Amino acid sequence: MRVLVTGAGGFIGFHLCQFLKKQGIKVLGTVLHQEEKSDGVKRVELNLLEKEKVEDLISDFKPDFIFHLAGQTLVMPSWENPEQTLKTNIFTTLYILEAVMKIRLNSRVIIFSSASIYNSSIKKIKENSKLFPNSPYALSKIFVDYLSMLYSLKKGVNIIRIRPFFIIGPGKTSDVVSDFSKRIVQIEKGDEKSLKVGNLEAVRDFVNIEDAIKGIWLIGKRGKLGEVYNLCSGIGYKVTEILKILVSLSTKKIKVVEDKNLFRPVDEPFKVGDNSKLKKLGWKPVIPLEKTLKETLEYWRKL
Repeated sequence: MRVLVTGAGGFIGFHLCQFLKKQGIKVLGTVLHQEEKSDGVKRVELNLLEKEKVEDLISDFKPDFIFHLAGQTLVMPSWENPEQTLKTNIFTTLYILEAVMKIRLNSRVIIFSSASIYNSSIKKIKENSKLFPNSPYALSKIFVDYLSMLYSLKKGVNIIRIRPFFIIGPGKTSDVVSDFSKRIVQIEKGDEKSLKVGNLEAVRDFVNIEDAIKGIWLIGKRGKLGEVYNLCSGIGYKVTEILKILVSLSTKKIKVVEDKNLFRPVDEPFKVGDNSKLKKLGWKPVIPLEKTLKETLEYWRKL
């Protein structure tokens, strides 16, 4: 079995490659910039916006599965450079789908959308819930999602879409859990005096990276072609609850200070998913939130 993972240097991509390698699967990962890694996974440097090179790679490797994780994955940078975000996320997906069609591969192509495409809700969000983008990043992911659906329905490409919610764990950066953890460790080391925070009332659905990877592989193998699956715990936690747990795990007394400058201009109050479809495939999250938070703190302490 051959599996191609784009964005193999990213948080989810790295962990997915490790998981697949342990299963004895031949894995090839693409990265935008090559870095030395001694984990036994082959990675090639490739700009996925170079259409011909994408086609050549897929033609040569002939993967049974393609997990397309590469792209611009952050909300705030998408406001700073919306053009690059839209171009990167949309056209890399298009070139992969076009290559699979042209080469006439029977590969299963797993496209990663995002929970950011959903309208904020006070109820658990299902796959057929209302969509409403609140950033250029979310808009790009709606386009990717619908582009994939179109190629599945009209072109017959074997596509499954995944909409991840908030995947967390050691090694993640640029999210609320890693940000809190990093700054708590800075306070423990004496580099900072207080922890400045923004909105703590938002409710989010967090999934441990190990649970997430098992769900991703399960969707890839057993998911129904043409379908979309939420990847979420189905449990909502206020950001203030996350902070309280992290503070309780600290070796020092943490002074928390509210900073209005850290409040986002568009901050959704409630985003929790319904994972019924994924559970029917045989998946459920098993790693406790506190364990994930503790491991994340330890990660930053060791850096």
